Amino acid sequence: MNANFFELKGQIIESISVIKNYFTHSFQQRYDEIIIRTKNNCYRMYHEQTCSESVTIQSINGDLNIILGREIILAEEDSVHEKYDDYSSKTITKFIIKTEKSSFEINWVGTSNGFYSESVKFECVL
Repeated sequence: MNANFFELKGQIIESISVIKNYFTHSFQQRYDEIIIRTKNNCYRMYHEQTCSESVTIQSINGDLNIILGREIILAEEDSVHEKYDDYSSKTITKFIIKTEKSSFEINWVGTSNGFYSESVKFECVL
């Protein structure tokens, strides 16, 4: 079920799992995925591959151990889309989680010929 990243505000994170370059059941595509478990729900962050676009985790900043077990006071998503010409584009999507002690940032980068989505999906899976 589709969810809004801002729904994390007020929740307590129990765990975050980062899965890089896992293969789908057909072993044709590689994906990055993040699973965020809170006391109330489980969320999945990923890109649904359509064709030749690429959307991957570029970087993760912050100490995950400091935010675990603490209430989220800010959950923010921001995207910047750049179109270079008629045949290439790039989208950088930043997700920020803040608690009273620390912050955690996940940066995704997507590239394509400008026709396919470069977005990151966020859904509730429980």
